[in-house]
Amino acid sequence: MDARTFPEGDLDGVETARTAIPLESMDMVLLNPWFSTKDTVTDESILRSYDLGKIWNKEEAGAGYINSGNINSAGVPPEILFIERALQWVKPGTGRVAILLPNGLLGNPAVEYVRWWVLRHCEVLASVDLPVEPFKVTVQEYGLTPALPSLLVLRRKSAEELLNTASPEYKIFMAVVDLAGVDSRGNLLFERAPDGEELLFEEEVVERVRMGDEVQVRRITRRDRKIDDELPLVASKYEEFIETGEVSK
Repeated sequence: MDARTFPEGDLDGVETARTAIPLESMDMVLLNPWFSTKDTVTDESILRSYDLGKIWNKEEAGAGYINSGNINSAGVPPEILFIERALQWVKPGTGRVAILLPNGLLGNPAVEYVRWWVLRHCEVLASVDLPVEPFKVTVQEYGLTPALPSLLVLRRKSAEELLNTASPEYKIFMAVVDLAGVDSRGNLLFERAPDGEELLFEEEVVERVRMGDEVQVRRITRRDRKIDDELPLVASKYEEFIETGEVSK
């Protein structure tokens, strides 16, 4: 189905999805939307269904924005619409969204209204800058150059929270990942010493060997390389942050 038009549309799966996954029914939505500067949504029948499909004007006094109600006929990048659609799908107050976004969306002045809208409707749980190399492998077949990616984790505010115009302070987990295990060609990267030599690590493994009708279990120690991937460390630090509100060094 086309998630942008849901719950409308006539593609296969829409009718089933209306019953199985109606809006405001999910605990969590994880998504990796298509994002490209060459591909914007201009279909007015889609844009009119979204707040972020409209033109937003900055308030004359204050730091907020006002929805003009006019459709943004110049087009809206699809990842912006997917932020709103994902939030529509999760439960108010408790539902969470984890979405991959181009880094520019989190810092470009031209889309400040999107960040304002997100902060108005969500609690930001985490913002993680990711390396671009793994994504280069994915988009090469389409002849595209990937944008620097970031992972944003959000909690949808409840109706009661939206009525509160005050902005309480809270902590946000933030991290920068330099290495995710592969280079721009998809080759595995392994941990190295300062002189560039690949490191070997000892690891105990369990082997099961069949000897006739019996299976023998033995533990052996192997020395092998370790993939240089910082994502598991970031995940464990985020879990620590969720449990304690702090991150150890």
